Amino acid sequence: MYAIGLCLLTGDRVEQDVSQAAAYFERASDAGYPPAMYEFGLALFHGNGVAKDVPRAVSLIRASAQAGDEYAREFLLAHSLDVGA
Repeated sequence: MYAIGLCLLTGDRVEQDVSQAAAYFERASDAGYPPAMYEFGLALFHGNGVAKDVPRAVSLIRASAQAGDEYAREFLLAHSLDVGA
């Protein structure tokens, strides 16, 4: 699900569709996959393909960081958000 989401997000081998990408990231996120939590969190944070929901976005990105995703950790630090709260 995550890999399909990346293809849809970037338009790699398929027509780019950020809404479908977000849907795939959400499913993979719900299954507990940290990189998908980060990507779906980004979609929510920026409102890319889904309605903007910053509190939910930060929660997902924080969970991803706590599970070891370094990109999520860097995002939180860059936005002056606590990694462990």
